[in-house]
Amino acid sequence: MGYLTDSHHDSDSYSEAGLPSHPTHYADGTYRFMRTQPLDPTQPVGYNPCRFIEVEINYADATPTIAADVERIARDMLQVSGLHLRYVGASQRTHLAPPSGRILVSFTRASNDTSMNDAIAGRGGSSSYTSGYPDQTLYYVGGTVTLNADTYNRSTHDQQLLILAHEFGHAVGLAHAPGAELMNADAWGYRLHHWAHGDLTGLARLGELPCR
Repeated sequence: MGYLTDSHHDSDSYSEAGLPSHPTHYADGTYRFMRTQPLDPTQPVGYNPCRFIEVEINYADATPTIAADVERIARDMLQVSGLHLRYVGASQRTHLAPPSGRILVSFTRASNDTSMNDAIAGRGGSSSYTSGYPDQTLYYVGGTVTLNADTYNRSTHDQQLLILAHEFGHAVGLAHAPGAELMNADAWGYRLHHWAHGDLTGLARLGELPCR
């Protein structure tokens, strides 16, 4: 799972300006993957890029804009990675439930989740399985984007979008990375407005996995 701390910089603002119009590799920037393929550690574990990645939302303690915000991040994710996230509706599942083949967006509070505290705005990640093909390629089968209602809900809307982008980056396969990247665990200190060059290269690579 990945975490993003929230320092509440009022100038942080999510913007689509500057995002490439299609998946793009850059010579600069840094990125890391949550997992790499056991038989080829140069390749990431990710979702099947030729299928929809279904997303469901548990609306308990949710912000009023969460559905629209998830759809906005999904649109940007498709543009920069080719991965097609599709919202499929409301869910009663929690982040503690077993993977369902979907990415679950839900909210929790530090008072009932010992893994959360005021410094953590959210966390994200996915579970993988072996395809069964001879090359034993691993693919993600479902995951979570879990938001700390105590911290996330008092953030500005622009900050919430940045948090969502960061956590969905984890959910599709990016780990924390050093430097001026949105996937940096302390990305707020860089005053970023969207995914940076390293993030975008990592997302593009995740979208290049073979279809199954």
